Amino acid sequence: SLVFYSFPLLSLETRYHNVIYLLITIFASYLATTDVSIYRVASHLAVCLVLLSNAFSIFYDILASQLVEEKRNITSLMIYALFFSATLSITIGTIFFIFSNHLMGIFGHDFVNKGKQVFRILIIGYGFVGATEVIDKFLYIIGHPKIVMFNFLCLVLLNIGWGFYFIDRKIIGISLATTISLLILSIVIEDISSNLSLV
Repeated sequence: SLVFYSFPLLSLETRYHNVIYLLITIFASYLATTDVSIYRVASHLAVCLVLLSNAFSIFYDILASQLVEEKRNITSLMIYALFFSATLSITIGTIFFIFSNHLMGIFGHDFVNKGKQVFRILIIGYGFVGATEVIDKFLYIIGHPKIVMFNFLCLVLLNIGWGFYFIDRKIIGISLATTISLLILSIVIEDISSNLSLV
């Protein structure tokens, strides 16, 4: 029980970076050393979309906690938070997408060509998560930390499964696996929240 309730308190950086390291560990033997480095760099850059979108979540946490204590519905607050997170995620994601060459080029010429493709694929997945991750905060506040834990475990399993399915495409396949898994997670989170009583 303690694991389920404390898991959401882990930083977003810790959660998603753990997924990155897990995938690198599992699929490293199938990839060239350069590809492993490219995926690592592109993933860490793309995760910034989630971190930036949730940098403002502390304000939602405070407001939502007060509303829950007063036994008031927090649906309106969650809709506002989703709108803000989605707007921020789309804006920053678009900037990342346009300047992907320059961002990946910071780490060397070898990271530009293939790295740009990997980064752009991951931007889509992490962009969706950046728009919906705030729902995790609300699920925790209204007493559903097990859902957060279950969703994350599903993300890990989906990522590994899709990874083996796309392994023939090497680094591009691993990136597709991550993005597809993140898209599914985002859709599931949104669907769960729409069916819960946010009181």
